Amino acid sequence: MASPLLHDNPFPGIRSYEIQEDELFFGRELQVRELIEKLHQTRFLAIVGSSGCGKSSLIKAGVVPALLKNKTPYFTTSWNLCIFRPADDPIGNLAQSLATGKITAERIAEELRSGKDGLVKVLSRLDNPAESSRLIIIDQFEELFRFQKSRTTFKTILETKAFVDLILTAIENTQVPVYIVLSMRTDFLDECTEFRGLSEAINKGYYLVPRMNNEERRLAITGPVSIKGSKITDELVAQLLNDVGDDPDQLPIMQHAMMRTWEYWTLNRIGDQPIGIDHYNAIGTMKEALSVHLEEIYTELRDHKNKYIAEKLFKALTDITKESRGTRRPTQLSEIITLAEAREEEVIKVIDSFRKPGCAFLMPSAHVEINADSTIDISHESIMRVWTRLRKWVEEESQSAQLYLRLSKSAELYQEGKTGLWINPELQLALQWKEQTKPNGTWAMRYDPAFDRAITFLQYSKKQSELEVSKKESQQKKNLKRARYSAIILGIASLISILFLLVSLNLRFKAEASRKEALEKEKLAVFERKRIQEPRN
Repeated sequence: MASPLLHDNPFPGIRSYEIQEDELFFGRELQVRELIEKLHQTRFLAIVGSSGCGKSSLIKAGVVPALLKNKTPYFTTSWNLCIFRPADDPIGNLAQSLATGKITAERIAEELRSGKDGLVKVLSRLDNPAESSRLIIIDQFEELFRFQKSRTTFKTILETKAFVDLILTAIENTQVPVYIVLSMRTDFLDECTEFRGLSEAINKGYYLVPRMNNEERRLAITGPVSIKGSKITDELVAQLLNDVGDDPDQLPIMQHAMMRTWEYWTLNRIGDQPIGIDHYNAIGTMKEALSVHLEEIYTELRDHKNKYIAEKLFKALTDITKESRGTRRPTQLSEIITLAEAREEEVIKVIDSFRKPGCAFLMPSAHVEINADSTIDISHESIMRVWTRLRKWVEEESQSAQLYLRLSKSAELYQEGKTGLWINPELQLALQWKEQTKPNGTWAMRYDPAFDRAITFLQYSKKQSELEVSKKESQQKKNLKRARYSAIILGIASLISILFLLVSLNLRFKAEASRKEALEKEKLAVFERKRIQEPRN
């Protein structure tokens, strides 16, 4: 059993820092001040950066605590805070974050959908402008665009546009003191141009998260250690700074490596020994610590079914980009249950293995109770790039999706009379794919909803292929039977020919013998006549 001291670990690991962990959040003090100043000016912040640069931590453990604890001269108001992620129901999740004991999320969602000023109306009812301001944090804003693309229905497009309109209308209304902060990955900026007014708002409140310099990274390492009254060697600090380099994607991996190093040091230190390079090497360093830790958890599942659930779980939480690269895809637990063909308690048990204290590879956090309606997510995309097993799963999922898309497209073209049924070897590959991956409609919905048509096409292709094989086998049997008959007839004919030949030869031999016998008799007769005539002469 792990020591209770492990729960006093000052490093969050792969996940982002939470609001209550602001005292452990070091290295971003300058950026926090800049962000609050810009928020005061624009009432809207779009915090943009690459995956792993620390956007969520900067907001949760930097900006939010500074505002709530009045650590800034720009604001003196009290705050009503709500944090949410768009996921696959942006307006519903916004309503859930605003819900109170008096007003349910359902009622709020209904009012939000009533028009562009829906959010203004809701906030006017919930908040007292004279006493407090509303701070709305939209984490992982790019999920809005994934939601729109994954379900390209007219209703989805309208829902996405309505959500954006709610935000823009709220920040333009000066009567309601609402401040909105969103975080978004840089590679989704182009998607914002699809919505009128959003690009303009982002341009005003745009903040590109800078890379931490060497001194800031040093503070991120030594600050949490010093807060706990512990020490770390200069040698290890130098090694960590060298390993993390300038790659922002390495920051969460460094945090995880430090979390694991702290745990190892807590259990194995001698006296007042500081955290050193030996403790860091023991956990596999930044290069291996994350993958080793995940593999340990996967191995501890033991039961084959639990490992199967884990595979289906992580594949469900991973989206495939055009470059076949994994990216996070928050998924409702009920959908994962269907994909894994397992009971709710079985799936939750596996999820809990990956989100227990000291792990935090899956979200929500370990202290949050989950059910079928909960949204499950990978805590950080770097997991997909570092865990060897998950990289393999992502590759398999990409290949599976590509085969299914080809199958679905062929089914569509066949229905239109533009192509034929599948034949081997493609047909055999598709049948093997179906047998091994056991796809279902829930899984297929991620890529193409016409699952039934695709599977019907595959089954019909198989049936026709089997008929063709059966016809060929039947024809081969007929040909073989005909060949046998021909062989028998030819054999009989040959025997008859041989008999005729033998009879002919026999008659010929007899005739020859008779001729020879006649000649002999004639010669004998001549000889006899000569013999009789000789004395007379």
